[in-house]
Amino acid sequence: MKRLMLVLVIAMVISLIVGWVSIGCSKVNLRDPESYGNFNGTVIHYYDKLLLVESGPTRMQFRVGRKTRFTPIRRVPSIGDSVNVRYLKWEYDSRRVGKYFIAFEIHNVSD
Repeated sequence: MKRLMLVLVIAMVISLIVGWVSIGCSKVNLRDPESYGNFNGTVIHYYDKLLLVESGPTRMQFRVGRKTRFTPIRRVPSIGDSVNVRYLKWEYDSRRVGKYFIAFEIHNVSD
């Protein structure tokens, strides 16, 4: 009886986790062009897959991942480069780094 209750509790916890993940993933439609935004600015910081870009008084922080496209190919922007970042408009929050956006494509305008 105790073993059956344990199995039911584990199954319920797994179903709750799967439900939360599916709800979180459904917030952004990746095929919708309105889900993306563009930001032009200058790179002021790049460390640990986080890119900080500044344009006037506005600063935005982007997460750079393995699927981020760079133009020119495989050229990670350095500090001081002018870039055009295409990003998902959905804002993510992390205790470690604060609020950031997912960078989809980074075009280096300096080159």
